[in-house]
Parts: sequence; C-alpha cells; structure tokens
Amino acid sequence: RRAVLLQGAVARAHYESLCSEEWLQLTASELIFTRRAEHVTQRVGQLGHGLGSSLGGGLVSGGLGGAGGLGVGGPLGARTQSLCVQLSAVLSVNAEPLPAFAPSFHCVSAETVGRTHYWLVRSARDRDAWLLAVSRAVERRRARAAGAETAEALLVDEVREGEGQAAGWLGALGNAISSAADEVAHRLSEVLLGTGASAGGGEEDAREVANPTAEEGRKEG
Repeated sequence: RRAVLLQGAVARAHYESLCSEEWLQLTASELIFTRRAEHVTQRVGQLGHGLGSSLGGGLVSGGLGGAGGLGVGGPLGARTQSLCVQLSAVLSVNAEPLPAFAPSFHCVSAETVGRTHYWLVRSARDRDAWLLAVSRAVERRRARAAGAETAEALLVDEVREGEGQAAGWLGALGNAISSAADEVAHRLSEVLLGTGASAGGGEEDAREVANPTAEEGRKEG
C-alpha cells in the first residue's frame, strides 16, 4: 500500500467553469485523483450541494495506514481512479489567482509538459497545505533522481578509471615481457657463439694430439 502524505476533497477543473468533485491523494511519487462511481461533471456554481460540502473539509495529512479514506470505500464512498500524475513529470506547483468564475474557491496547479492540472479547494489554508506538500514531494523526488544519476555517473567513472589502469598494467606487462624476451635471446646468442669458439679450439687440440711428430718437425725446422 502506498503511503499517503496528504489527501482531501477537491474540485478538479476540466476547463473553465466545469469541474468534478474528486478525492485527491498525494504519495511520494504521484498525485492520484479518484471520483465517485456516479461521477458527474458540474459547473462550479453547483459545487457545495451534497458531496460538495466536503471540499476542503476532509484534508488529512500524514501516513495513513489504511484508514482515513484509503481504498475503495473512503470518505466519498465507492470511487474509481480518474487521473494519476507522476511527480517526476511535474515542472512546477503554483497557487493560482482566485478564479473569476469561482471567487469563493482557491486554486492550485501542477504544471507538466503539455498540460497543467488545476484543482480547487475551499480555503487559502487548504491551498497552502497542498502547495507546500506537493512542492516538497516534487523536490524530494528530484533529489532522489539526481542522487541516482550522480551515483551512476560515479560508477561509470570508476569503471572507466579501472579500465584505464588495466590497460596501463597490460601495456607495462607487455613491455616487460618483450624486454625479457630480448634479454633471453641475447644471452642465448652469446652462449651459442661461445660454444662454437670452444668447439673450434677443441678440434685444433685434437689434431695436435693425433700427429705429434709432424708438430715436432715443424718446431725443429
């Protein structure tokens, strides 16, 4: 169940002078308008008859754990959802001037891309309560979104930094292996050349041992 931060009866404006009496709930992520099953769009002058008398009178704040009108059978009886506005889409929340067609009501608006949603309440106190609560909820939503984006950006930077370090380590390792291979080849070449020289001297000594008389004759001559 979504925690409700504020709720109460309002008149949701459809266009000038025509509205419907609905129950508005503010959660951490949404503005939820619900209406009676026997929904009727009325002119503002008709508000206040019957159900309209509850406008502004049922404003309730705080997390309501299942009481105070949550669910289908609340203060307005059986009702269905008529509109849901995501707070992430709200650009601004404003207190509107007293509407000329309903000077006894106070108006609040929530602006989104392509549409502005208006609702009327009975008193300036209720208007200010909605204005403050919705504005704070929108700001908290933005802060959470900004925090998530910042965390994601930091993670991407860390990954890229790690990739750069890994590339540097691999490059250094490749250079070390190449240098070691060159050193091994050089040492092996020296060993092979030294072995060849030693082999040549051995053959010469063997010839001298095999024919000592010839060598002595060369010395006497």
